[in-house]
Parts: sequence; structure tokens; C-alpha cells
Amino acid sequence: MGDAHWVDAINQNEEIYIPIRISYDCEYESRLKTVFDIICNTLEKNDAPKAVLSAAKDISHKIVRALDAYYKGGIVGSYQIVFNILKELEHSFAISKIRTSISFPREVEGREELQLFRARLSETSIAFKAKEMRHIPFNQRSKVKSERFSIPGLPCLYLGNTSYACWLEMGCPPEHQFNVSPVTVDPDLKIFNLTCSTQKLYTIIDWEEDPRTKEEKIVDGIKVYLLNVASSFHVKEQDRHFKSEYIIPQMIMLACKALGLNGIAYHSKKVEHEAFAAFAAVNLALFADYNNEKEYSAICNEIKIGDSYNYALFKQLLPVAVAQESDYKLRNDLYYQNLVGDFKIHFRYQETTFYEFDKFLFSTWKNRF
Repeated sequence: MGDAHWVDAINQNEEIYIPIRISYDCEYESRLKTVFDIICNTLEKNDAPKAVLSAAKDISHKIVRALDAYYKGGIVGSYQIVFNILKELEHSFAISKIRTSISFPREVEGREELQLFRARLSETSIAFKAKEMRHIPFNQRSKVKSERFSIPGLPCLYLGNTSYACWLEMGCPPEHQFNVSPVTVDPDLKIFNLTCSTQKLYTIIDWEEDPRTKEEKIVDGIKVYLLNVASSFHVKEQDRHFKSEYIIPQMIMLACKALGLNGIAYHSKKVEHEAFAAFAAVNLALFADYNNEKEYSAICNEIKIGDSYNYALFKQLLPVAVAQESDYKLRNDLYYQNLVGDFKIHFRYQETTFYEFDKFLFSTWKNRF
């Protein structure tokens, strides 16, 4: 299990780079099957351990079955297949508290809080109050549309681990429209870590010393990786009323809720390659469970949100703002290779204005207390 050459083979195959881009919705099923076949064939040709190959074939087959069931109107059957997959992962690293999640930097002295961000757009520079940065109220559920990890009428609270992640998810809006709030969450909330990429498989192989534990983790890792692949399609077709690439993610969301989890961590699908999301573009979708509340879910009691600040205004005040937050530390500082951009042009996140904005938001928020 210690040889990573089969991971290298997957990682170097451009045909299966994620996110996977297709032109039309109708291409999703056939392309997903092709990608799964390429992955399984790559594992077989490169002598991947039998347990890994067996798990890959089993999970890919089940995901395709779940998709086919949904297309045929068997939504309950589709959900049950995905639920059973997650149930198998219930005691693995795939399901964890936020404080021990593989999706975010671990706690270290002086940086215990995990900095997260929430964004809203406006045509003019507006400082939204903290309450306005919560999820869409239940009494306005008619505004909740289908998203990757939420279904119509059932809101989620979408957060990013950087302001840059929020900017990507909102379609790279003009600076004057971009308003961001600092957010912290209860580190004991339980989430599903859908961020298992080939990089995470490398980590398991390199750092896990116990052979039996390593085998279990790698097998669990390949299962989550394939769920990640099925959830990582970017479709160019516009003005769609239905999105095939949301089927598996939404089934994952429903399964997570049934298992009593609070949310899902996943990489942004707005990047050229997942490597550019692994550290600076991780999203967290927290479930707004409904228990007859008029407006807001109880999940709002597990988070703290600050008032928003406008990005363009911050840039106008940049020299003063940077001086004020110079001593504030971000958990993301732990990663010196957290690159953003694309293969042609990329930078360390610490070299961007978004990074300075992140520190400004938290330093000014904390100073008020």
C-alpha cells in the first residue's frame, strides 16, 4: 500500500482532471461512465492494490446505478444507494468534526479559530448587518433554488475558507459589488469531507505508518474520491432548468442529513484544476435544518457572523488597513504552497489582495470585542 505510482498515474491523466468540463447537460452520464472506466483501468494497469481496485469498481458502479435510478424517476432508490455508500464511510476520516477535518488546516497554537467567509452582492457599497448574512429565511423559501448541495425550498449556508473562494463562487463579480463577512463556526460540528483528491491519497500513503490502518484509509479515500469526481462537473450549457451534475451531490446532501451531519466541505468547481482549490478555495455548505422556525435554522446558533465590508472600499483604504491587521494570523498561513490561478499564471495566496482582505476582516472584527 506504500507505493503511490498508481496515484501518480491518475494524477497525470489530463482526461480525468477535475473539475471535468462538458458542453451540454446530456453529456454528463456518458462522460461520467467514461471517466470511471479510465480511473478503474488506470488502477488495474498500474497494479493498484486489489482492495483499492475492488472498491473503485464497486463504488463507480453504485454511483452510476444511483444516477440511472434518478433519471428513471426512482429518486428514493437513488438516494438509498448513496446513503448506503456514506453509511459505509461513517467511521472513516470522511466524516469528522470540523476541528479534525482533512478539508481545513488543523488547529495550532494561536490560530485555533477556523476563519470562514460569507459574501453577498449589491449594486452599491452596502455594509450588510450580520443577520442579513445568514441563510435565506424560511419564510422566504420561495427564493431558494436548486444548488449543488441544496434542493429548491431548502436553504443552505454556503461559506468559503477565503474571500477568494467566495468571489469565485459568485462568478468573479466587480469589486464594488462584493461584500464579505467574517464567520466562525462551532468546531465540533460534524461534516462530510468531500475534498478527497489525489493529493489527499498521497498524504495517506506518505504519512500513515500502520499498514492495516493505511489500507483502510486508502480504500475509504478512493471511495470518497469517486464521489468527489461525480460531484465535480462544470457544464457550459446556459439557462438550464435541470442540472444533472447536481444529482449525486444532492443525494449526498440528503444522506448526510439522514446521518445527522451538519454540512459538507468541498472544493470549488470554478477553478481550472482541483489543485488550485485545495487550500484557498474550499467551501463549506452548512444545512439549515427546518424545525418549524419562522426564519432561521438552529444552525445559526452554532456560528458567529460579523457585519460585511465592501472589497472595493477596502482596496481604497489598503495601506492603512494592512497596517492595522499586520499581526493577525490566518490558519491558511500553515500552507506555503496554497496556489491560486491556473497552470499558466498562478500565485501564492499570501501574495494576493484577497489574503490581506481576509486578515483585515477578522482583525477589525475581533478588535471590536
